[in-house]
Amino acid sequence: MRLGAAVSLLKPRRAGLRLARLALLALLGLALLLGAGVALRLVWPGPGEKSLGTGADTGIGAGLPRLQALLAPNASGRTGDVADAERPVRVLFYGQSITRQNWWPGVARHLQERYPHRRFEFSNLAIGGHDASRLVRLVAADVLPLQPDLVIFHAYGPPADLRRTLEHIRAGTVAEVLMSTDHLVADDELDEEARPLWLVESGLLRRWGQRLGLLSEASTWQAWRNHEELPRVATDLGIAVADVREAWRRELRASGTSATELLADSIHLNARGEALMQRLMIEAIDRQLAVRRTHSAAAAKVDEPLRHELQLGPDCLQPLKISGYRLDAAATPTAGGVAVGLQVDGERAPRWPQLMQATRPSVLPGTEFPGLLQVGLLSQAPGSATAGSYRVRVGPRDAQGGHALSLARDGDAATVTGHTSADVVWEAAGLRLQARDWNLAYAQSAYPKLDFTGSDIRFELTPTPDPVTLRPDGPVTLLRWPVNGPRSVCLRTDGPVIALQVIEYRAPLAP
Repeated sequence: MRLGAAVSLLKPRRAGLRLARLALLALLGLALLLGAGVALRLVWPGPGEKSLGTGADTGIGAGLPRLQALLAPNASGRTGDVADAERPVRVLFYGQSITRQNWWPGVARHLQERYPHRRFEFSNLAIGGHDASRLVRLVAADVLPLQPDLVIFHAYGPPADLRRTLEHIRAGTVAEVLMSTDHLVADDELDEEARPLWLVESGLLRRWGQRLGLLSEASTWQAWRNHEELPRVATDLGIAVADVREAWRRELRASGTSATELLADSIHLNARGEALMQRLMIEAIDRQLAVRRTHSAAAAKVDEPLRHELQLGPDCLQPLKISGYRLDAAATPTAGGVAVGLQVDGERAPRWPQLMQATRPSVLPGTEFPGLLQVGLLSQAPGSATAGSYRVRVGPRDAQGGHALSLARDGDAATVTGHTSADVVWEAAGLRLQARDWNLAYAQSAYPKLDFTGSDIRFELTPTPDPVTLRPDGPVTLLRWPVNGPRSVCLRTDGPVIALQVIEYRAPLAP
């Protein structure tokens, strides 16, 4: 046989071998997928099996040990936790439109009635239509100034932004967080199965998993979010979980009710849904407060405040080295009305931009949407930002859907112009209003018939007070930074030397 003929005979054989190898690799891959599916069957719960929600009877997550101490009948500021009994317990409801619905007032009433010996302050700053991708930029103006003791939280949105929103709260307050899982919005969620992200996100794997019986039709992003992502975030950040989703599922199964019978539309609650949400949240809070976790790893994240005994006079008698984020002066019955001057790292406190507080910018007319999500600063150097009341005038909408803008400060003749497509920078005032933070296009998409031309977006930039006047009947905050950090603080008075107890708070999450 000639050489050419032999080679021509070998080519098909080699091609066949290559195809056989590819087929073998495909079979091995399928076997691995099947094996992973079987393994996941053993690890991840299927319909009716044990899931996150079955732990709801004993409370889920880190618990609320700090709030337990605050609400104890003998709480007097010496419980190893927070300030004097005269200071109210601050509870903030935060998130989206679900949190704004008419279930939260009943939760507030329940807490006040159950703990009549404590005074409460309740706030609800939830904002409809703003998921975690927007809340993450509002949280510094909304949550940090309130310094709540408990944040009751629920929001949808990208997982990374949800995590960052909660990180801001945990890094800039001593608040405990009770995060709610999602209520059910469709009957096929009654039998959802929890699956890890790599199976849920991949359409190809999901389709093959369904064909092979490894995944049900109800294996969706919401299943992964509620069964895997939210519990992981709670564990990582040391927060508590109200597993509304599992309790909602049990209620629907027990009553034979359709999920849609509790909804006013595709997601919002009707009166029956609000009543159920109120009851489930009350039960979740009561369970969390009934469980003692003083020796748990989660409780270890709650740093007790440090109390410093100082002598104050005209000079800096005792420089104070701190690592926390907030300093309070305890109640001073013998020194009420005394003014205390503040100096941080050699500079007067009001000169530090980090100690300035920007308010949430005002809403656009006819909406509940702020026109700007956050106020940015050019620098953190002392004296680089100018306090005041600011106004952004919105110009006509152009063909691209953007707006011309003009930025001014009350009492200042200067004006800076710009456009929503770019950052608006005012060098002299130390401000940078970033293009990504303008909320006009989003508001226009939600309210297409409105015209925002000529409207004003207002915000305040307020320095920390200096001096601070002490109170005889309760604590007063002297300084508050956005995060923990090493700092040197000097406190002075112009009068005679006085003794003062200063309380240093450390946020549970380091920046």
